[in-house]
Amino acid sequence: MRRCDGGSWRCMWCSAKASETSGKGPGPDGPGTLCSACSGRYRSGHTGPPQQDEEGRCIALPTKIGIYACSAKHMCCM
Repeated sequence: MRRCDGGSWRCMWCSAKASETSGKGPGPDGPGTLCSACSGRYRSGHTGPPQQDEEGRCIALPTKIGIYACSAKHMCCM
């Protein structure tokens, strides 16, 4: 059963709005509490949100091919 939240939903880790993410996923506080990017981090063992710089963007980490990308793949960081 889906519930309308009045547009007030935010990811509990990164505070992304529902319009800034591709979906919601499970987190430590239950289903639908994290954005899909943070939920993926949670499922892989992370215990908190990605690190952010002074401007609120996720800190880019080097990838295997040498390209820097947001570690959480948030739409707001791309």
